[in-house]
Amino acid sequence: MKFTISQDDLKAGLAIVRPAVASRATLPVLSNVLLNATLGEGGPGFAGDISFGATNLEIAITTRMAASITEPGGITLPAKLLMEYVGALPGGMVNVNLNERTQTVKLECAGHKANVKGISADEFPTIP
Repeated sequence: MKFTISQDDLKAGLAIVRPAVASRATLPVLSNVLLNATLGEGGPGFAGDISFGATNLEIAITTRMAASITEPGGITLPAKLLMEYVGALPGGMVNVNLNERTQTVKLECAGHKANVKGISADEFPTIP
């Protein structure tokens, strides 16, 4: 998974799904937010969608934001850590790149870089 999205859109997408993130999760993946990158009609490098999802097994919230998708894919990342980091970034474009082998996401924005360890999207409960 590899995509570029504005910091404002990434922050907004995370804020929308935040109420469904489990605060005291019995399963670690429930403390995460699901990110799925889907290619648009133009193919790689063109506008596509990033879907955000969260659930505490009682409620689920999903939303979509436009982004430039280079490689489709999905991952779950720790919601609280991701929200705090993205909120602290300066405005601009955020480059997100998943290393499939290590399940680590590299976030880059205006000279700021972070690596966040995630859990496979396959581990996330199905959202109806």
